[in-house]
Amino acid sequence: MSFFRKRLFASQSGSSEEPASTADRLQAEIEALEGEMAESMRVLADAQARVAAAEARAIAAVRAGDDSAARAALLATQADAERVALIEADLKVLRAILDECHEFARAANSPAPRP
Repeated sequence: MSFFRKRLFASQSGSSEEPASTADRLQAEIEALEGEMAESMRVLADAQARVAAAEARAIAAVRAGDDSAARAALLATQADAERVALIEADLKVLRAILDECHEFARAANSPAPRP
């Protein structure tokens, strides 16, 4: 059982409204994850733009023969490139969790097989 399912179903109320409540909680979790993913994608785009700008500055500095400016630009690129890698890894995990949530929601909404 995945982490998400453990967390979502850890507290069972036993009430007659539990299925609707569980479906509502699942939908709320999906919406929260989608919002987090959208925000991460915006941050990723900003970081990628900074990397591209720093790389362009480094190339321009190398062409101009300014080794210290090129080094400074490359150091700036390195920090943002590491951040890009971390954000991309987080997005991969968020996508996997969202896929699992959608799969679980589809399975919960499909009719039960007849015996």
